[in-house]
Amino acid sequence: MKAQYESMGYLPPVRIVSESEAHSFLAQVQHPPQELPLDWEKGYAASSRLYYEMATHPAIMERVTALIGPDVMLWGCSIVARTPGATHAWHCDLEASAPKHGKTLNVWLGLKNTTLKSGLRFIPFTHAFDKTIQQLRYEKKIDKQQANQEMVLNWAQSINPDARVLQPDIGDGEALFFNGKMWHGSVNDTQQTRFALLLQFATPEAAIRLPDINNFEWPFQQVEHPKPPVILVHGDDHAGINRMVQAPASQGTPGKYLMSENRIYPLETPLPLPEGQPWKPFPIYNGATANMQHFTCHVSALIPGKRPHPPHNHREEEILMVLHGEADAILPELDATSPRRRLRPGDFVYYPPHFQHTLEGVGDGPVNYLMMKWYNPTSGPLQQLAFGKYNGFGQSQDNGAKSINYGPVFEGPTNSLKKFHCHTSVLQPGAGYAPHRDPYDVAIIVLEGEVETLGQLVRPYHVIFYPAGTLHGMSNPTDKIARYVVFEFHGKPAVQGRQIHPYFSSQANSAIGNINDERYEKLLHEYKALEASYSLKLGRGITKAVERYLGWLPPVRQKMQGPDRQEKTTK
Repeated sequence: MKAQYESMGYLPPVRIVSESEAHSFLAQVQHPPQELPLDWEKGYAASSRLYYEMATHPAIMERVTALIGPDVMLWGCSIVARTPGATHAWHCDLEASAPKHGKTLNVWLGLKNTTLKSGLRFIPFTHAFDKTIQQLRYEKKIDKQQANQEMVLNWAQSINPDARVLQPDIGDGEALFFNGKMWHGSVNDTQQTRFALLLQFATPEAAIRLPDINNFEWPFQQVEHPKPPVILVHGDDHAGINRMVQAPASQGTPGKYLMSENRIYPLETPLPLPEGQPWKPFPIYNGATANMQHFTCHVSALIPGKRPHPPHNHREEEILMVLHGEADAILPELDATSPRRRLRPGDFVYYPPHFQHTLEGVGDGPVNYLMMKWYNPTSGPLQQLAFGKYNGFGQSQDNGAKSINYGPVFEGPTNSLKKFHCHTSVLQPGAGYAPHRDPYDVAIIVLEGEVETLGQLVRPYHVIFYPAGTLHGMSNPTDKIARYVVFEFHGKPAVQGRQIHPYFSSQANSAIGNINDERYEKLLHEYKALEASYSLKLGRGITKAVERYLGWLPPVRQKMQGPDRQEKTTK
């Protein structure tokens, strides 16, 4: 078995679970609320016990350790779905091809509608070639969609005459074991969507890094930080070059997978959008923080005239910022007769929880936009901050007399946060602030110029994330101004399992940990009286009437007043 794998790069299909077990697993992981992957789209095993247990099935681990050795880490775990007629172009796995040391191994487990006509195809022996198929296409100036099977096979046979295309007959519950460096792809030549579980293993000597989402082609580019989460599933880690995380203790354990490291995500616009694909999301990070139970961020590319989904609402709060191109925010709840709000680069919107919305691309080319979504559980409606549309360029002005110029955008409590704050900053050439720690999470999007932080130069539309308690500073080493938007995520609204309404005074909120039951019941009575004094339906009716006859009015922003409030805005 090991000799065949090392020589040809694959093993024939082998049964891991029964068909019914494969179908049951898929139904469980797709059952809402679905688990989110940790940090990137292949991080499911680090966040879900269901995925982890399937990945470490004895029938899988027995073969994995036999093929690559006793020290094994699991670095990739994801569901791969292919709709009828969908094609996955010939490729080599970037993450497996880039490391200079160690061994890698893929396990492709059919879950539903897996047949000879919908499974993987690959070319044995190609895992040992000096060049990946991406490099050959680059040298021959051939687009991946133009590289058909006959062309790819001719390339392979020019290097090894024994090369041939194989497409094994595989069914649900059966798995292929193959080297990710091998040339492989797929075509779903059926009328049903095919689902498979892709598991990716490596020895600890292999440096697994996140791919640069701006470029999946040759020459391969990866980012050094943050490192993707990997789990040691067998043996020991003697290399210490990867980011080892603990396996999930139990299904759905909230807040366990903390994002505790500073990180920078480079984004270059426009983002690549495969031909014929109207929308493509690129995950940036996902996990929990000290202030948020769930916090996700991704960037997407969308062609004009298309929407990523119909108008919907969800429990999470959301920030959506346009980075390149133009789009219309579709907001039926705000105005049923004229629900569109045009968004251009630098424009962003805040969606409260359960606020109906979607997005539609407009203009001549694809729109690129960034999304941040977060959630904390609450026992009642605490929302105060309303929907708003803002522009990151228009708040803070370039005042050369000051080293840093601030422009408050909004601030207030929300369903998930004790306080959600946003401001823009203009950083003058040579200016900056010293390293410090904040008790809240901070996300920054650079809009103009360049800044230096965490030892890296950050350019427009790069995303910076400082988790609460981490040390960070910033400077502008260039001769031009830098402009960026700052989002601060302050604390969970729940304290000792009891909710305090955001309209209460800051003194009451700060002292909540010391109040007794009698005081709490009094506050609760005051809160209910306050709620009863205002009719939500009447307020919405008045708002819609004002919008209908006077036009759209931006939401009221809570102004930052007093020198003490200004001093707190230090970024």
